[in-house]
Amino acid sequence: MKDCSDGRPAPAVQTDPVNRRHAAVEREVEGAGVPWTAVRARGLASSLLGWAPEIRRHGTVRDAFPRASRALLDERDAAEVAVRALIGDGHDGARHVLSGPRPLTTEEQAAIIGRAVGRPIRLLVPSRGEVIEEMASEGWERAAAEQMLDAYARMSEAPGAVTDTVERVTGSPARSLDQWARYHADDFR
Repeated sequence: MKDCSDGRPAPAVQTDPVNRRHAAVEREVEGAGVPWTAVRARGLASSLLGWAPEIRRHGTVRDAFPRASRALLDERDAAEVAVRALIGDGHDGARHVLSGPRPLTTEEQAAIIGRAVGRPIRLLVPSRGEVIEEMASEGWERAAAEQMLDAYARMSEAPGAVTDTVERVTGSPARSLDQWARYHADDFR
């Protein structure tokens, strides 16, 4: 079992409910006795499409962690790595951990989308309590919501991790968030 980002196995202990679920699925696949390859994105830029309705209506983004930093991955890069892993040789037992080319804070992400759509995006910062209430209204268990917010708080303390896996697998560097935002600009207009 190799992790293509740095040669080490993925951590056995995950600190948030989403990554715990992903790790559990990976363990099941690994234990199934068939060849496998894991392709894991550290964070997908497409998650920012959740901001689109608010940006279209009000020109705002609500996020409790403006300094949280992630190296978001363009979904086209994830797809290219997945295709190569499916049809190419040398990927059995590999854990391809993917990221975008550089970590960007939530503030920077909103500014990049603003440039792509040609208008400034204002960042509104709700309280932790407000976010937990919103998540609970969407069906999140409070404990899981707390754990997710704790994970985002940790992202505010250190830059998001970057891997070169996209370039090593595809031969091309990962697309920037600027490229992603220009490609998706109409989604935010």
